[in-house]
This record gives sequence, structure tokens and C-alpha cells, in this order.
Amino acid sequence: MKTNNIPVLLKVKFKLLIKNFSAMVGSILAIFFSILFRTTLPNISFDGQKAPFILMMVVMFNSVMASIMMISIPMAEEKEKKSLKLLISSSISQTDYVIATITPPFVVIMITNFILPFLSGVKLQIMSYLIYIVISMVMTLMSMIVGLLIGILCRKVSDTSYVVLPVILPLILIPQFATFNQSMAKVSNYLYTGILLKMLRAVSLNQSIQLSLQSLGIILLEFILLLGFFFYLYNSRGIRLEK
Repeated sequence: MKTNNIPVLLKVKFKLLIKNFSAMVGSILAIFFSILFRTTLPNISFDGQKAPFILMMVVMFNSVMASIMMISIPMAEEKEKKSLKLLISSSISQTDYVIATITPPFVVIMITNFILPFLSGVKLQIMSYLIYIVISMVMTLMSMIVGLLIGILCRKVSDTSYVVLPVILPLILIPQFATFNQSMAKVSNYLYTGILLKMLRAVSLNQSIQLSLQSLGIILLEFILLLGFFFYLYNSRGIRLEK
């Protein structure tokens, strides 16, 4: 791998990502709703837990929705415009491309996650803030792998519209409704987003995290399965334009 290709490609990818509103919508919504809900929602409706509620919601937008869309949509656009074929046929390797594809979204999403507690009005202790960063990072990385899978499988931007929403909505909505619905709660306990959202709620309240071996095992298993599926597709199909 020619590492001198990566800085140039990263620069191009950053510029394209910032200009791509469709891909950036998750992070934009996270910032927008943090400010909007903090200033408009009445405190009395949340028993003093308005800020944690806002934080949990916007982190899901940023770490799940944005992670998947920032990866899958640009990959599909590059396939559709034939620019991916040009990149892969040049001196840029598939590994270079994957690194340059995941790095800009990760940086943008994590910078957004850094400021979301302040925008949401959550006052975290130093240790709680560090744990929050780790939780949001794990959620982001796992969601980015989902985005890579969709990006590899989809040939056009229109294809992603049929796949992205059916994937994103359960990952976001099931954990959100788990508080109100017992069936949703049972399903949420087997989703990485549901487990991590529970942890995030405890952290946002500056409480200790109650993480069972089962929950930890589920997160590790889902991470291994996602990563294994990605490497399978990467080795069998590659990052290329389908014929």
C-alpha cells in the first residue's frame, strides 16, 4: 500500500463529505435538535431529565444515522458516477480507499459527539464524560461497519434509499421505544444500539453503568459478526463497480 496516496485522498474525501448534505444530515439534525429541544421543551415534562433525554436522542442521530449515511451514500455516489472505478484502477488501492472512506466521517461524528453534551445541557463529571466518549465511539464504529456493508452491496444512490432507512429505523427507534413497550425492550436488549443507549442514559445521569456479561457478549458478538461479514464481502467482491 502506498501510504502517500492516503493524505491526498483524505483531503478530497473531507471536502466531498462536507459538501454532501444528504450524508451530513444525521450530524446536522443532532446539533439542530440539541439546540431546539433544549430551548423549547418544558422541564416539567421530563421530571428533571430533559437534558439526558435530548442527549440520548441526538447521539443516536449522530452515531447511528450519520455513521451509516456518511459511509454508504458517498460510496454509492462514487460507483454511480464511475469515480470509484477510476480510483481503484489508478495507483490507489482498495485498502487506501477504505481508510479514506471511514476516516473523515469518524472525525466529523466524534467532534460532533464531543459537543453534544454541552448543546444538550447535560453536565457530566470528567469520568462520566470520558465513558460517554467511549460509548459513542463504539456505537459509531459499529454503525460505520454497517455503512460499509451497505456501500459495498449497493450500486447506486437510489439503491441505498431502499436499504438505509429499513436498517437505521430499527436501530434507532426500538431502543427509544423500549421504555414504553415491553416487547420493544426485549428486542432492544439484543441490539448494540439498545445496550449502548442504556449505558449512555446511566452516564448522562452521572450514574454507574450496570453492564452484564450477557450484554457485553452481545456487543462483542455483533461487532465480530459485522466485521466478519465486511471482510467476507471485501475479500469476495472487493470495493469495485459491479459489471
